[in-house]
Amino acid sequence: MPRDPSNKLSQHIQGLIAINTVSKSDVKEIFRLCRLVLEHDKKKPSYPTLSLYCDWLQHNFLDHNSVALNVLYRLAVVKKTYEDDTGKFINAVSGVFGLKELRREMIALFQVKGIQFESLLCSISKWEFIGNTLLDALAGVPIAIPKLPTRRKKPYKDIVERMLPLSAGHGRIPYAVEIVDRTRKAEEPGRPAGYYWQIRLDPPEAPFSAFLDGHLQGTESKLAFLLP
Repeated sequence: MPRDPSNKLSQHIQGLIAINTVSKSDVKEIFRLCRLVLEHDKKKPSYPTLSLYCDWLQHNFLDHNSVALNVLYRLAVVKKTYEDDTGKFINAVSGVFGLKELRREMIALFQVKGIQFESLLCSISKWEFIGNTLLDALAGVPIAIPKLPTRRKKPYKDIVERMLPLSAGHGRIPYAVEIVDRTRKAEEPGRPAGYYWQIRLDPPEAPFSAFLDGHLQGTESKLAFLLP
């Protein structure tokens, strides 16, 4: 039987707590080890958001993960629901990325494994660093529905057929979404520097596409960081 990677995850976390600092490579190692733990325990369905981010970090193009494809469906629902309210639409899209759920699922996994987590996951400054490192690593890596003829296969055909009724008859649905790094861009009115999401509304083989984009908002209130 393969060795349980939980011990390596615990040792890595305890090492970070001991030196009271976290680097970008440390963050990537946390998610790599979390992925091994979820695969070893066959618990990926129990931690869907954590599983998604662990998988996303391992790819340059994510199109096979069922949770990732469901992200596109949820974006289609949000687009339909808030098509007349830009502010609520932007907030709801940010919610689909599930950064709040990611932290909660990591806490839940660490609790199950008996891994100390408070100084990492309940620290606003450290969690912001972890989140920003994660978004930086994922910038430019799309979650997407592939080109034809692959798109005619399951589960791509199914997800497109679920989304098309939400397109108001014009056929424009979220075929892809990615994170865009604008942390170094000059701020514009209503568009602060930071990480943004960008949704492609036409199939990948189309010569042109319409896009939607907005500021990715993942901030939780200070109360959320109180120890559970």
